Amino acid sequence: MLKRLSIILLMLVIIPSTALAVDIQNDQSATVILSDEVVKGPGFYSGDTVKIDGTIDGALFVAAREVIINGTIKGDVFSASRKIIVNGTVEGDLHSASQKIDINGNVLDDARVAAERISVGKNAVINRDAMMVASELVHMGQIQRQLFAGAENIGILGSVNDDVRLEVGRLKVTDTATIKGDLNYHSPNKATIDNTAQITGNSNWQKTEPKKEVQESPFDGFSSILLSIISALLLWLVITFWRPGFWTKTASPLMDHSLKALGAGFLALILVPLIAVVSMITIVGAPIGVILGLTYGVSIYIAKIVAASVIGLFLANKYDWAKKHKGTWAVLLGLVVISAIGYIPVAGFIFKLFVIVAGLGSLVMAHWRPTPK
Repeated sequence: MLKRLSIILLMLVIIPSTALAVDIQNDQSATVILSDEVVKGPGFYSGDTVKIDGTIDGALFVAAREVIINGTIKGDVFSASRKIIVNGTVEGDLHSASQKIDINGNVLDDARVAAERISVGKNAVINRDAMMVASELVHMGQIQRQLFAGAENIGILGSVNDDVRLEVGRLKVTDTATIKGDLNYHSPNKATIDNTAQITGNSNWQKTEPKKEVQESPFDGFSSILLSIISALLLWLVITFWRPGFWTKTASPLMDHSLKALGAGFLALILVPLIAVVSMITIVGAPIGVILGLTYGVSIYIAKIVAASVIGLFLANKYDWAKKHKGTWAVLLGLVVISAIGYIPVAGFIFKLFVIVAGLGSLVMAHWRPTPK
């Protein structure tokens, strides 16, 4: 359940496709909308810090290190940040992916958020459902409908006016908590529920066994890496025979305009899935959504090969191997480097993400052409 919630929430918080047609305001390290300002929405902001003291008359789309909302957003909020604080009012849904999320104000519709730590303050009111994924979740405010959450640790100190459904490691319900519905939770541990906590419905605990870690042998790891390299190399060869100039053309933006390629890759990585999801909601757009989803998956796989080509050529040129080792050997070298670094815990994941973003951006820049105005 936690995995399903995570996937759903991460897809919901991503910035939608309308951002493709608007210039994002990101030329300043700090963006502040003053308390007497009213900005015609939708508003698109990025940078180090984005602080909204005024009013956004429409939806807010923001990607920043820190986001502070003290004013009013007359629409939905879509946020990707290290930290977001909502002290004001969101008159639509709150969608956010962050390291830390503090909700102290009012959310008039649903809250769909994912973070390492989520705090719903004493004065916070979420007027519809709350769907949350975190390592640690503390709820002290009011949720007017249902709470769906997955977390390692959850503390309920506030009120929920309907059912609570949780996937949790450890759950604590304090004496100040009020649940006007059933408390349903899956956990390896029975919840700590204060005797004076008010639970109108039933408390249902479904015990789950802690996951046992399966030790992978070094041979298994090596085999998977080898298979991955061979598969990617075969695809490179097939496309090379089919379209001889494809890889050179596709890798050129990353080699010549690295920063632009990274920016394009980041936008593509976060925008395309939501376009696909939104398309699938409608009957007419469902085929487009399916096609986009399949294209997205193939593009991410190709992105790794594009990045491998660039890495291989860079190393070959740097160490004067270019005359002896080019083409297949350069790509093979790049794939080996990516696989080797990618096997390192944490750092490997970050490097792989960087590789995908870079390769995807190069792919987009090389083959996407905007319609002339």
